[in-house]
Amino acid sequence: RRHLDILQRDGLISFTEVRKGVGRPEHAYSLTEAGHEALPKGYDFLLGELVGDLGSLSAEETSGKTGEQLLRLSLDRIARRTARARISGNPAADVESLIETLRKLDFAPAVEQSERGLRIVPNNCPFRSVALAQPTICTYDIGLVSEFLWTQVVREECIHDDAGYARQAAQA
Repeated sequence: RRHLDILQRDGLISFTEVRKGVGRPEHAYSLTEAGHEALPKGYDFLLGELVGDLGSLSAEETSGKTGEQLLRLSLDRIARRTARARISGNPAADVESLIETLRKLDFAPAVEQSERGLRIVPNNCPFRSVALAQPTICTYDIGLVSEFLWTQVVREECIHDDAGYARQAAQA
């Protein structure tokens, strides 16, 4: 309880009371915006990659495209380069390499096997504040996973649908 009080005092978490019938209410804790931003971030990585990639686009590649299309093109190219530098061709090794890459990029992935296949749950978004303002950034991690696994992947949740907030709440 002491640690939760300190985190709350510092503005990193907030709580709401949860009534479950008779007795003392429980508290549901969740990260505040400051708490989310205190987690590891990769803005320097993303900015460096985007500046480098956008600067290398040719006139033919940029002709007639909107800013959104150019951003998506660049994020796809960055994801492809990142994955191809680490792909071995061995499916089991490539899954391990993907998980390690996501860890290094501070996505803090949890891996689960479900009836539909492999499920990767990022517990952190290293580009969170940018992604909240510009949803196209969220195509980077999907592109990265698709490149490593050589298949289309399905996003089940995104911070734009308030997903993740409920999952990050803890009962005490």
